Amino acid sequence: MTDPTPPSDAVAGDVFADGEARILDRGFRHYDGPRLRWQPFRTVVVHGIQRGLGFRRSTGAKVLPFIAVAIAYLPAIVMIGLATMVRGAASIDLELPTYSEYFSSISLAILLLTALVAPEVFGNDQRTGMLGIYLASPLTRTWYLVAKSLSVATILVLITAGPQLLLLVANTVQGVGPDGPLDWLVVFGRIIASGVVVSALLTSVSVAVTVVTNNKGIAIAGIVVLLMVVTGIAASAAEVTGVDAWRMFNVLEVVFTLPPTIHGEVVDGEDTLSPALAWAGWFLWTGGGALVAWFRLQRLEITR
Repeated sequence: MTDPTPPSDAVAGDVFADGEARILDRGFRHYDGPRLRWQPFRTVVVHGIQRGLGFRRSTGAKVLPFIAVAIAYLPAIVMIGLATMVRGAASIDLELPTYSEYFSSISLAILLLTALVAPEVFGNDQRTGMLGIYLASPLTRTWYLVAKSLSVATILVLITAGPQLLLLVANTVQGVGPDGPLDWLVVFGRIIASGVVVSALLTSVSVAVTVVTNNKGIAIAGIVVLLMVVTGIAASAAEVTGVDAWRMFNVLEVVFTLPPTIHGEVVDGEDTLSPALAWAGWFLWTGGGALVAWFRLQRLEITR
């Protein structure tokens, strides 16, 4: 009879005289190396930006995002060229738009990118099971939401603040820009602030709509309906009831009132949303959208 007791120098997987392989040590060693908790977060943010702009994807996926970017940037680039050409020519007076006027003029590009980016960045993570793979890393549901939302906001900032920065360059080249370095930095800060504020609102609203469904087409349609239909309902309610507070539910009016408010270009009038209502609408939509997105994601069933 074969001695069942293995020799003392045996290791896991050895084959003994009876022809049977036996596992002698089923333990495992703990990992003592560095834990890169922020690496998954950074990777998700970078991948989200690339996906939202169509990088590393088919040509068709790049068309609409690049059309939106071109609509936003081309006028500013032309203005820089004209400002450079007419610089020093006393007979030519080139009148450039204000920063908030330029922001309003590219409203189509802003709305187009808003409707496209969030559904593309979040993609079909719920339907395809990618969300479960993301959460298998050190990312929690909350940090997944933050990372993806940061990707969306970063792309939107490129279009809400970038063209205005080019306009600042055009004003500086023409010699009608801010007086002195301090004033230049103040205008620069206002441009960045207006871009971030508007992007935060649009990101919150579009992400809230996107995480409710796992279909990109439905998400895009939902964002358009929210921006257009709800805006129209709020405007009609304010006009019928005569209660101006209804206007803070008008998403588009809030969006296009905040930049002139931040730049100090607000003109008082009956058709102008007051700064107080504009900021109230911003907190309402930004906070409400973030809460809806977080609540939905926390209770979402994950499939792997």
